[in-house]
Amino acid sequence: MNKKRIVFALVLALALIAGTAFARGGAKPPAGATITFVANNLINEAMGVDALIEKFFELTGVNLEVIIPPHDQYPDKLQLMAASGDLPDVWQVWSPLDLTFAREGVNIPLDSFIARSKNIRRIEKHHFVPYTVDGKIYGIPYNGGGGTATYVRQDWLDNLDLETPTTIDEFIEVAKAFTFDDPDQNGKDDTVGYTTIVSGDNVDVFYLPTLLQGANPNFVLKRRSWIDGFTEPDMKEAIERIRLGYNEGWIDPEIFTNTTTIARNKFTQGVAGFFSYWTGAWGRVIHEWTLDRSGGDGVAMDPIGKANYWNRSSVPQCITAKAEDPKFVFDTLLDRMWDQGEMQFLFIHGVEGVHWEVQNGKHVKLPRLDNPELTFGKAYINVELQLLPLKDDPFEIDPWALSSEAARNKNVKQLFIPTGGEVYAKNVGDLNALRLEVFSKIIAGDMTMEEGYEYYDETAKALQIDVMITELEESD
Repeated sequence: MNKKRIVFALVLALALIAGTAFARGGAKPPAGATITFVANNLINEAMGVDALIEKFFELTGVNLEVIIPPHDQYPDKLQLMAASGDLPDVWQVWSPLDLTFAREGVNIPLDSFIARSKNIRRIEKHHFVPYTVDGKIYGIPYNGGGGTATYVRQDWLDNLDLETPTTIDEFIEVAKAFTFDDPDQNGKDDTVGYTTIVSGDNVDVFYLPTLLQGANPNFVLKRRSWIDGFTEPDMKEAIERIRLGYNEGWIDPEIFTNTTTIARNKFTQGVAGFFSYWTGAWGRVIHEWTLDRSGGDGVAMDPIGKANYWNRSSVPQCITAKAEDPKFVFDTLLDRMWDQGEMQFLFIHGVEGVHWEVQNGKHVKLPRLDNPELTFGKAYINVELQLLPLKDDPFEIDPWALSSEAARNKNVKQLFIPTGGEVYAKNVGDLNALRLEVFSKIIAGDMTMEEGYEYYDETAKALQIDVMITELEESD
């Protein structure tokens, strides 16, 4: 099947329940009202989405029809739905497809709904910038976005009587000690200072924030003008820093073949002393896995030196032109999702008896329906990435999730995906691939810095990078 439909039909007295619910939440909905919602981050059928849909109906009197395409096919499925005209009322749309749909009229602007909303209008304005086209907002973030921080093995620091580094020079010295001074005290030469991944379709700032030291290899808005961050002096300094670490051996020699899973395992299993990874819920997981797998202590560090951490743009929720009553969809689903009360609680914690219960007066999460070895986490919204705080939340947020987010937020910048015109849309993917190619070849020693940037300048020119920058200026 191209898409999996999960439809929960309630055989209850609609008028009775809807009347009670809307006495709390607003005007009574039309009889049999349904909202179709295509989602990637919502729990699926195996994790109890039916119970969430039932609770949503209880709170609103509205049927929620949820469609959950496979994660690895998500953008392809959305494009097929758009091409066929088989659109839902509202859907999560990955960037930059959300901007494409906005320009093509597949999605509609939401400014008027936001201005008159009860809840969403109180969300900080910068969260809407990534979904703005020609001055109009086309998406609502489903969470705060999130990002990465650099983690350190605190137990290795303790074993070597070292302090957490606060400058890039100190970081490099500690990374060398983690590589050459037997930090796990097993008498073997089996550790490395820093691991990460260098693969994918661009130079990923989320996995290299400390070594980049504030450099951004993408297009950057500097003094109100767009520039190519990959050619800036701080980027060249970062490449030289990474090249040197790779040659000296304190950077994992397998960075070009690592996956995120492999890099994560090297840290938690006691092979690497530093790595950069996601914070929040992952902060708890990294701490627990490091302790369980190698008896260690994985801690998120504050940004050091000139480094900053990045906040990615949240996946937006967009209303399509197919929605017969977009204001009803906005008010009933998107705005109430941030009511800081029972609806927000539902989309964070799920349903009592299915996802959580009260034990001895304390709210606790239950084992996951699809995998009882794991504890249920979230229904949709990450608790540590709320855009508006849930009032009187009875659940305790894990301290390691909080501490990792606190470290990231010490110096965090929003990473925007700029939008240009036709040439930009056509060539930006190839330009990002070129940046990664040059970055990787210089680090691996297949090109000198001079050779790499000469090749980059020639190829970027052929990709019409000057036209791309002009388009960015015109669309800004």
